Amino acid sequence: MKKIISILICMCLIGSLPVFALGDNADDDNIYEAVKFDYCYLTGLSEIESDEIFEEIQSSDIFEIKQYVENAYAGIEVGDFEHNLLFLQDNYEVIVENLSGESKHKLDSYILYITLQYYKDSYTELAKRGYQESIINNNIVPVNESLINPERIENEPAPAFEGYVTMRVFSDPNGTIGVSGHAINTGAHSWIVVYNNSGGNITVGRMSISTGTQIAIGTWGNQYINDVNVLHKGVWYNLEPYMAKYEDAYSDNVSKSCELTESDLAALNNYINSHDTWSATNNCSSFAVGAWNTVVGWNQLSAGIINTPRNLANSIINTTVYTDDLTMRYFYRVHYSNGSSTPIMSTRFTRTD
Repeated sequence: MKKIISILICMCLIGSLPVFALGDNADDDNIYEAVKFDYCYLTGLSEIESDEIFEEIQSSDIFEIKQYVENAYAGIEVGDFEHNLLFLQDNYEVIVENLSGESKHKLDSYILYITLQYYKDSYTELAKRGYQESIINNNIVPVNESLINPERIENEPAPAFEGYVTMRVFSDPNGTIGVSGHAINTGAHSWIVVYNNSGGNITVGRMSISTGTQIAIGTWGNQYINDVNVLHKGVWYNLEPYMAKYEDAYSDNVSKSCELTESDLAALNNYINSHDTWSATNNCSSFAVGAWNTVVGWNQLSAGIINTPRNLANSIINTTVYTDDLTMRYFYRVHYSNGSSTPIMSTRFTRTD
């Protein structure tokens, strides 16, 4: 991963998956609804307390609070909303540890204020994190086409759903990148893996996988589909285990799992198929946290007000039940999404040894 916002990164939701109207230059109410979950997660405020701060900064002059915060804390850059949000969400717990209630209130007000300013002209991408309806299409890649070693998997007709399909969300928090001229650790990458122990084939996104296998899904903004340097910005299948196997990537990952019901898997597939997109503000961590929050409901994660793999990793760690440095198995050839049609096998990531 190389960049974010003004410099692209290889990173690829809001907690309850609300639906937001698209359109640039959104008003503050729409932006606030889109970021409320992540804002409350960061600050520890209740929804009522958060609403009160939102009303305050709408109805009063924020200049004094803005001036106070920008003078009080080392690391704050005057007028640089992107840098300040990344810095504050990465250092929030340390900063507020010994603050008075009044000082914390000023800081929380400032964070919400600069969040609203930051997303004013980029609301379209922020809204894309939310719920979208996918186009129904039964095109899937047959298992035998993309298995690395088909002979080791007995290919049986898919039975009725028998359960024991597991999804795991991964994030690698370690990676220092340049962000608008500032070195800030935003992490390396985030993605999901689906494990099939159901007793038959299942569909994940638009790929079919055999019982006893697993497949990774993540979004990317800087991966070429072939040697002609044509980018596919959006969903890739199984690129993460390929890179882990052949490029020693993501060895510092943290992950968390949940079991999926048949309806959970259907919801996850809708999410995957309707989020074939990538941008700096709707990146790999946006995709991964959105996939998780789509199916778990009660144990939701946050990737930050500005979504980053580092924030998602911290959120996973804060749940206390998680796994360090899990190894993925490489079962399937790398594909990239092709809209509502069958995913296309990569002609760039082709090793099978």
